[in-house]
Amino acid sequence: MTDIDLYPKTKAVPAGTLRAGHVVVESHGYPAVVVLVARKAPSDRYMAVYCRYVWQSTGEPPWILTDRTIECNALVDKAV
Repeated sequence: MTDIDLYPKTKAVPAGTLRAGHVVVESHGYPAVVVLVARKAPSDRYMAVYCRYVWQSTGEPPWILTDRTIECNALVDKAV
């Protein structure tokens, strides 16, 4: 089994730069993989970032980061 780094180094980035496959840290010790980034329109300033914890199975439903839509310029901790 591969070790999972629960405490990766992070950098604050605008949420609008996130893409599927990026790893974000929701809170200390809770890294999550971005599975979908959704906006109603490309010009929309709000977005929903759907994530799955690194230990979740693919059969479990993803959840929305911060439990709501966020502004594209909001800072999010992304693993580097």
